[in-house]
Amino acid sequence: MGLMQGKAEAIALCLSGKYQLFFTDYSGARDVGELYDIEVHGTAGIVARAHSLGLLSYEETKQVMHDSRTKEVVCT
Repeated sequence: MGLMQGKAEAIALCLSGKYQLFFTDYSGARDVGELYDIEVHGTAGIVARAHSLGLLSYEETKQVMHDSRTKEVVCT
C-alpha cells in the first residue's frame, strides 16, 4: 500500500504522539491510520459535525460538501 509522502508523514506524526487525530479522505491513508489505532476523520464527518454544532448552516453544509467533491478544499 503506497502512500504519498505527506500522508505518510502525517501518520508518522500521529504515531509519535504529537497529534491524536488524522484528517484524510484517501482510503489508503485511512486504512493505514486505522491499522495503527489512529483516530481518522474525513471531510463528510467533519462537515456534519460542524453543522450539528451550528457552525455551518444547511446551505453552507451543502456548498462545502459540493466543493469537496469538485475541487480541493483547504481549511484555515
